[in-house]
Amino acid sequence: MQKRLSKERKKKPSSVNPEPLNLKSIRERRERLEAMIQSRRLPPLDSRTNSSGSGSSSSGGGKSSTPMSLSPHWKEKEKTADRQPTPQPNLSNVRLTPMPSRGSVHDRLLPNIQQRGESKDDHDDEELSQQRSEEMQQQMTLEMQQLMLQQMQMMNHLMHKQKEHQERKRRKQEKLQQLQMQQRAREEREKAEESARAEKENEDDQKEKNDDDNQAVNEEQNEEEMDGKEQQDEGGGGGEKETEEKEKGEEEKKEGEEEGDEDGEEDISDEVDDLVAGLRSRDIKRQLRCAERARELLSLPQAPVVQLIQAGALPPLVACMERGDSPELQVEAAWAITNVASGSSAHTRAVVDAEAVRVLVQLLSSADRGVQEQAVWALGNIVGDGAECRDRVIREGAISPLVNLIQPNMPAAMRRQVCWMLTNLFRVKKARVSPVEQYECVQGLKTLIASLDTQVQADALWGTAYLAELGSTALDDLTNAGVVRDMVERLYSEKERVVIAALRATGSVAAGTDEQTEALVQAGALPIYRELLSHHNPGIARESAWILSNITAGTTRQIQLAIDVQVVPALIAAIEKDDGELRKEATWALSNLASRSNEEQVGMLIKSGLLPCLSRLLQQTSADPGMTLVVLDTLNNILKKTGTDTNGVVKTVEGHGGKDALTTLKTNKESQVAKMATYLLEAYFDQDNQEKQ
Repeated sequence: MQKRLSKERKKKPSSVNPEPLNLKSIRERRERLEAMIQSRRLPPLDSRTNSSGSGSSSSGGGKSSTPMSLSPHWKEKEKTADRQPTPQPNLSNVRLTPMPSRGSVHDRLLPNIQQRGESKDDHDDEELSQQRSEEMQQQMTLEMQQLMLQQMQMMNHLMHKQKEHQERKRRKQEKLQQLQMQQRAREEREKAEESARAEKENEDDQKEKNDDDNQAVNEEQNEEEMDGKEQQDEGGGGGEKETEEKEKGEEEKKEGEEEGDEDGEEDISDEVDDLVAGLRSRDIKRQLRCAERARELLSLPQAPVVQLIQAGALPPLVACMERGDSPELQVEAAWAITNVASGSSAHTRAVVDAEAVRVLVQLLSSADRGVQEQAVWALGNIVGDGAECRDRVIREGAISPLVNLIQPNMPAAMRRQVCWMLTNLFRVKKARVSPVEQYECVQGLKTLIASLDTQVQADALWGTAYLAELGSTALDDLTNAGVVRDMVERLYSEKERVVIAALRATGSVAAGTDEQTEALVQAGALPIYRELLSHHNPGIARESAWILSNITAGTTRQIQLAIDVQVVPALIAAIEKDDGELRKEATWALSNLASRSNEEQVGMLIKSGLLPCLSRLLQQTSADPGMTLVVLDTLNNILKKTGTDTNGVVKTVEGHGGKDALTTLKTNKESQVAKMATYLLEAYFDQDNQEKQ
C-alpha cells in the first residue's frame, strides 16, 4: 500500500486590488525602528490603521480591519488558514531619483519624502517614550543604590576578616616568642645539666683518688668513737641531741634556700590572692583572664613560681586543664604548668603532686592541636627532671597517645616536641616499659628518623641509641623493624649532629650479638665507617674506629667483608695520625682482626701493610703498657697463623725495627710486657730457632 503524502493547499490569488504606497506609514515605521534600536528596547506597537488618509485596506469578506503587527524579526506572525497576501504597492506614482552608479547600500538615497505636521499619535509616542525613560532612570537609580549597599557590606565584611586575621597573627607571634623563650630556657637547662654531670664525674674521680685518705680518716673516727663510748653512755642520749641539732640545721638551710629563691622573684603579693580566686571560680571568662595572667607572670625573667605554688595556684590550674569546653583555657593553663615544670626539681615535684601528669596525658588525645602541643611540652619538662618523674609519666600511660600523635602531615614544631619528649623517656637509663610500649616507641622513632628535619633526625637517633640500652629485646625490635638500615642512611648526612647521633645509635647495635652486628653489616655500614675514619671532626673519627673494633670482633664472614672494603688500610692511616685516642681505637680494631682471622685472612692483612705498622707501634707505645700489650698480642697472633712463611714475617718485622723494639721491651717495668717481649724474641727472632725452622 503506497503512502499518501500530504499536499499543500494552493492559495487562491487575491482579487483585491493593490493599494497605493503610503509614504507616511513608511516614514513612521522607519523612525520608530531607529528609536527602538537606539534604546534597545522594543515597545509594543499601537493598534491602529495602516493610514489615516487612504483608509483601511479591506482584508476580505466584510471582516474588520486588523491591528498592525511587528516585523517577523521581532514577533512571529500568526499563521491562519484564510490570511490574505500582502497588497502590492502601486509604484506608478513614485518617482525615484536615478543613481549615477551602483554603490553600496549606504550610498543609495531614500525617496525625498515631503515632511508633514506631527499628528496626535506622534505626540502620544513622545510622552510614552519620556515616561519609559523616566522609569528606566528610576530603576537604574535603585539598582545603583542596591549595588552600592552590597559593596559597602562586602567592604565591612572584608575589614572584619582582616582584623580577625591580624589578631590571629598577633597571637601566633606572641605564642612563637613564648615558645622561643621556653626553647632557650630548655637549652640553658640542658647546658647546666651537662656541666653538672661533668662536675659530678670530676668529683667521682677525686673520690676514687681520695679513697685511701678516707679510709684512714674513718679508722681514726672509729678509734675516737670507741674512746668516747663511755662518755656517751654517761651523757644519757647526748648523741641524739646532736643528731636533732644537725637535722634542724639542715631544715633551716633548706628554708633559707627557698626564702632566697622567693626573694629573687617578682613580688605579686597584691594580686596573687585574686588570681587564685579567679582560677577557682566557675566563670570561664574570669578563669581565662587569670590563666593568661598566670602564664604572663611565669614567663618573666624572675618568675614568681614559689609565690604561686605557696598560694595554691597549681590545683586550680590543673582543674582548668580539664575543662574540655574551652580549648583556649586549656592551652593557657597547660602553658602555665609548663613554665612551672621548667624550673627546679622542687617546682617539678610540686606539679606532679598536683596530679597534673594524669590530666596532661589525657590532653594528648584532645581534638585541638594547640592543646596537644602544649601538653607534650609540659610532659617533656616533667620527664626531663629525672627517673622518678619519668616513671610516673610512663605509668600514667603517656606512650601510646604520644606515639599516635606522630603523623606524616603533622606541623614541624609539633614533630620536634614529640621527638624531644620521646627521647627524654629513654635518656635516663632503666626505663620501665612494657613490650607493647617498647614496640610502639620503635615504630614512632622509625617514622621520626625518616623526617626531613635534621633536628628531628638527630633527636630520634639519640632516642634510638638510648632505647637500645634497654637490652637485647630492644635491639631485636630495632632490627626487625628495619630501623638499623635507616640509621646507616643517616651516616651519609651532611650535618655533623646527625652523623654523631647515627654513630652512637649504630654503635649500640655493633656492641650487641653477632646476629645484630650482621644486620648492621648487611645494611652497608662498613664503607661509610671507612670514610669517617678520615673525618675532620676527631670525635666522629674516634667513634667510627670504636665501632669497627666491635665489628672486627665478630664472625669470619664479617671480618672478610671488612677486608674486602679496604678497612685495614684506613685503620693503618688512622694510626699514623697524631691523635692518641684514635690510635688506640684503631689498634684495637686491628688486634681483633688478627685474633679472629684465619690463615688466609692473615695473609691478606700482611699484604695490606700491617707488619710495618705494628713495628712502629712497638716503638711508640712503650710509655703506655696497656697498648703495648695489645700490639704484642697482635704480632703474636700473626706469627702463629703465618704457616710456612714465618721467616718472611720475621725479616719484615726486623727490617722495620720491630726486633730492636722487642729487645728494649724486655727490660720494661711492667712484668707482662717484659714477659711477652721475651717470649716473642725467643720463639721467633732467636737465630737458632730461625735456623731450625
